[in-house]
Amino acid sequence: MWDWQGSERVADAVLYEGYALYPYRPDAVKNRRRWTFGRVVPPVYAREQGGSDPWARETVCLLEAERPRIRLRLRCLELLDPEPGCGPAGWEPAWQREQSWSAPDGAGAWTWTWPAETVGDPAQGQGRTRGITAGLKVLTRAVGQGPRGVLHEVHVRLENRTPVPPGLPEADALHYSLLAAHLLLGAEEGRWISLQDPEPWAASRAAACPQDRGWWPVLAGSRRDGRIMLAAPIILYDYPQLAPESPGDLFDGLEIDELLTLRILTLTPAEQEAAKAADPRVRALLERTRGLPREVLYGLHGVTFRPPERGEG
Repeated sequence: MWDWQGSERVADAVLYEGYALYPYRPDAVKNRRRWTFGRVVPPVYAREQGGSDPWARETVCLLEAERPRIRLRLRCLELLDPEPGCGPAGWEPAWQREQSWSAPDGAGAWTWTWPAETVGDPAQGQGRTRGITAGLKVLTRAVGQGPRGVLHEVHVRLENRTPVPPGLPEADALHYSLLAAHLLLGAEEGRWISLQDPEPWAASRAAACPQDRGWWPVLAGSRRDGRIMLAAPIILYDYPQLAPESPGDLFDGLEIDELLTLRILTLTPAEQEAAKAADPRVRALLERTRGLPREVLYGLHGVTFRPPERGEG
């Protein structure tokens, strides 16, 4: 099994960003207008919206290796039509989806379908999907020579190919969309090159890589070997990490843990019960927060750190 070096933890934070937001009640406007993050919508809907929502996302990154042997792992969420009687009205659960491929020669094209089916279980948001067809393509070309191998430019493109009728409202179109879609790339040999802080010999080639295609690649995993790249629908820094003092997911990577924790502790019992009834992930968040020991709460206050210099770690 391929070692993703713990990069899934950061990828999970990307995957569930905005899944539910304070005050976590399902009747809050921000929790009824979810799924704005990392969408890849059906092409018919994308054209009707004038391209405001993309039907494809791409990334271009650099790999230094004698042979471009690449692993790819696509991760996203798919909306469920909840089973009758499961959860409050208007709340849409989501199901985590993954696909993995190996491109031993640095190239490949795949098409797959997630069919309409009932997935999950009653405790974890069981529901029925409507079916999504998508495709992924990877193409690699040599563009130079690095100090330790050939420099390859790697292009990856994800397309939503789901056929839908014209005039589909947004609420329905999202059921045929890949949500919070992101990509993990692994190099079986060699190393990925940072596009944010490239070494001088690769700076001009890194600057030529387009960064307006919907996915922004950053180095992830271990700093020792540069074998993992995360292409996310938000701009991160190289080797992003979860704050070690954070006690768990809050679904809001832009929020301060201490502030949001204190806000959660001010929710009334009725608000807490309404939020818990929405989704098992929300229930787990609230129960964990209510049970935080005093030393963990103190640890959220006044933390400082020094960003590592290049080459540290």
